[in-house]
Amino acid sequence: MGDEQLLAHTSIALTMLQRVLSPTMEAHTWTYNAVNISRGGVPADGGVVEMRGAAIELLKRMFLLSPAVAHRELVLQAMGAATRRERPSSDARTSAMFESNAIDVLNFLRGQVAMQEMQVVQAIENDGYWNYYHAASAPIAAAALEVRDAVSKLPEYQIYKDLIGFKGIHGVWEDLKGSQTAWEDRDKQRREASARYLNSIDAQTYDTWRTRILEFAKSRSDDLAMFPIFYDFLGALARRMPAMALELLRDHEGRVRPFAIALLNGLWASDRAEDALALVRVWMADRTKLASIAKSLNVDENP
Repeated sequence: MGDEQLLAHTSIALTMLQRVLSPTMEAHTWTYNAVNISRGGVPADGGVVEMRGAAIELLKRMFLLSPAVAHRELVLQAMGAATRRERPSSDARTSAMFESNAIDVLNFLRGQVAMQEMQVVQAIENDGYWNYYHAASAPIAAAALEVRDAVSKLPEYQIYKDLIGFKGIHGVWEDLKGSQTAWEDRDKQRREASARYLNSIDAQTYDTWRTRILEFAKSRSDDLAMFPIFYDFLGALARRMPAMALELLRDHEGRVRPFAIALLNGLWASDRAEDALALVRVWMADRTKLASIAKSLNVDENP
């Protein structure tokens, strides 16, 4: 298929490739009153090595066909099949195949880190960590840690991860793998970082933070409740710097629309509540954003 044709049939192609890269296979035998299901690991025989390698190369190609975050996340999900195995294999050739596939994918992800949007970097970091956690060999673990090291070189992503990072990996990977308690302070640390970022916004950093907020607001999930720290950050920002919140809502409403409730809620508690009310009245006259307006008022302090 050409690129346009392949992109048009992304869903079908990814479904097929995930099955091709599955580490297991099943067989079914039927009689008139029973069905027997047998399951086993995929062996490195009969052209399987070459087929899996070709499937991974096709996924790399598909990843680059569209810059859309949703598309790239779907391709990453399919790539994940190439890094899994059913169980350690006693067959050295099969073990080598799975190891080679996992390292191939991880090396590709490492190479993409510096070129991707924040939400895609987050997905790559998440995939890298879980490959490290489940690594069946030292070379796979080392390749995963190289993904981590590439991500760590992106200072802007570290801020994104604190404010947005519902899939981000917070903490030292080696500690997280060895102790469940290492995960427990994650939200506390993120909220402390959020407070530091809020305190850093002043006349000198105003433009940088406006640009950053607009970029972070592009993040999407199936459930916007996945962004509680960013919601709280925007609400606190609106209370402390209502002029910025009003600017975001007036001039960039399309970008911040999913987070308008947080900004409005903070504005109601600020010294610019009357200005916020004037803006809301314009929206109400146009019969737009009514749900966001209502939800921003549906809290005890704004009866």
